[in-house]
Amino acid sequence: MLRLLKTILAFAALMFTISGFAQGIEFEHGSWAEVLSKSKATNKPIFVDIYTSWCGPCKQMSKNIFPQKEVGDKYNHSFICYKIDAEKGEGVELAKTYNVSSYPTFLFIKPDGSLFYKITGSRAAYEFIAEADIALQKAGIGKIEKTLDEYKQEYDKGNRDPDFLVAYMKQRYIDKQSNVELADTLFKYLPTDKRLAAPYVELLVSNAVNFFSPLYTFLANNFITVRDAIDPSMRDVFKARMRTVADRTVSSYKGKPNSAIPEKVTSVYIGAFDGLKVSKDEPLYLTLSTYYANALDTVGYLNNATKYAGEVLLRQTKERLNDSTRKTQEDALDQLNAGEIDSAAYQYNLARSEAFLSLSAFRSANLAAGIATRAQTKEQQQLALKLAEHSISLEETPNNMSAYALVLSRTGKQKEAKKIVQKALDDATAKNDRNLPAIKERYEGVVNAK
Repeated sequence: MLRLLKTILAFAALMFTISGFAQGIEFEHGSWAEVLSKSKATNKPIFVDIYTSWCGPCKQMSKNIFPQKEVGDKYNHSFICYKIDAEKGEGVELAKTYNVSSYPTFLFIKPDGSLFYKITGSRAAYEFIAEADIALQKAGIGKIEKTLDEYKQEYDKGNRDPDFLVAYMKQRYIDKQSNVELADTLFKYLPTDKRLAAPYVELLVSNAVNFFSPLYTFLANNFITVRDAIDPSMRDVFKARMRTVADRTVSSYKGKPNSAIPEKVTSVYIGAFDGLKVSKDEPLYLTLSTYYANALDTVGYLNNATKYAGEVLLRQTKERLNDSTRKTQEDALDQLNAGEIDSAAYQYNLARSEAFLSLSAFRSANLAAGIATRAQTKEQQQLALKLAEHSISLEETPNNMSAYALVLSRTGKQKEAKKIVQKALDDATAKNDRNLPAIKERYEGVVNAK
């Protein structure tokens, strides 16, 4: 009896697993010729996922998007579905035939083998379904419930029902129209208990580009909750987009100091980096430095700079930076050997790691100059000097030496400062240094100091 019960439970578990996987896209496993033959026999177009074993977005689509029921319903009903590795077997020739050079690439092909639609890159589930509708319309077999003009007319008459707005936004996506303003409208009329529910949350997240809007503020203040609620395939994009909006806003800010801005930026960075750590909080300090400088907020700048210097930059010794370089290069080699990244990504990681020391020295020098020109106390002047000396201990470049000279000038060592800044300017001019404008500005600040 016990054996029978175990057998029944095992069978039930197996059937549950099979049914769970069967909800998503069902891919054919035969040859390309067999897929074409089936397409001709059924008169259904073919959807082809062309991937590689090392492609991160490819793995993301396979893990998070293809298994979803709604995605499977759309693609299984509309296409013969097939996936193939671009670097193995028939995949090599197939990628060449359809001019595939980036991954993932999704092909939509007629039964006669002719390509009628092609997209690249990962998509959220609702976007991927919309791409299928676009493909079907291009093939002349898709149906449009309403035209964009019909949706607009209904919207202009005052329809703000959330489900109507979702349908309108999806049609606008199909027609390659922006949904930024509609996302703000959807957020306004959407009941609060539905803001984190699909498909609303994906549409809101995908179109939150106004830093000062109620929608972006809601996402920033609830970053972790929103991140965990959205489709896993969208989480990295969500993090990057929220940071990009914050960075763009801060870099162009020209208004008066506004405490809500650094608070919101901090919320975004904490969420994007899963909590601030010494190894990851530098981007936040950099962004806040830009904000306080643009807002002419001297007190805010100095407070932020003191934390940045003490918690990050002064801890970046030569030994630690060289260790980070070595570890990054070793990790990149392991990833390359494991097929997780390609040679281009490997070379990028090598180049990035080799710049760790120079970048730390550069940032230390610039922050030292920023503190020196705003310092209100002797302690702040001493911090600027300590940071400038740290910078040139890492690397003596014209930029770093000019910053050191400016700090010396502000601490009363005018003669020494002029000598150093003159050499820095001469060296930068001879090399046509890309930091020449900043070096010239520091030169003027030193030689004209009273």
